[in-house]
Amino acid sequence: MFKKVNLKKVIEKDINDILSFEKNQNDDAYATINGDSAIIKLHLEKDNLYKPYSNNGLLNDEIFDYIYSAFKLVRKKKSLKLDISFADDIDEQERIKIKNLIKKHYALEYQILKEKIRAKKRASFFCLVFGVLLLSLEILLYYFFKNQIVNEVIDIFSWVFIWEACDIIAFTVTKYNINRIQTLRLFEMEIIDND
Repeated sequence: MFKKVNLKKVIEKDINDILSFEKNQNDDAYATINGDSAIIKLHLEKDNLYKPYSNNGLLNDEIFDYIYSAFKLVRKKKSLKLDISFADDIDEQERIKIKNLIKKHYALEYQILKEKIRAKKRASFFCLVFGVLLLSLEILLYYFFKNQIVNEVIDIFSWVFIWEACDIIAFTVTKYNINRIQTLRLFEMEIIDND
């Protein structure tokens, strides 16, 4: 029993040491922490910078996957900065365009999540209303039409709709709200040109 507890503490210490290595002021680390601020380091090269078929209008999704994976490590810090190191063959006009495309990506993500939340809330409301109407119908049928099977089927359907409404509000909308807050933090991060 004591060996398992000690082993768990040793493993947790090793994990924390590895994570703190990434958080130190290290040039090789992809995220560094300086007090209450966090800096995500991004190295951009000319090739594979844009999505295929986008006419250089959309950045590659792997860039945003990388930013999000680094953000998960440092998301509890107050201020967030993105430190971009551009390749030498990227001129100043394209650098400004890339910074704007990063902001645009998170602005679009925020709007999409906002619309998803609105749609899920509407769906939850309709499920709740439909479930309550079915439950009311079941109560009426109980007094006027004494068929136990029909009443039980309507009862089951009504509770399924009410349960779905609760599930949407409690879990789905909450998950979207968390994603929306994270996206807002990524939108508000300061973008620094390292060069």
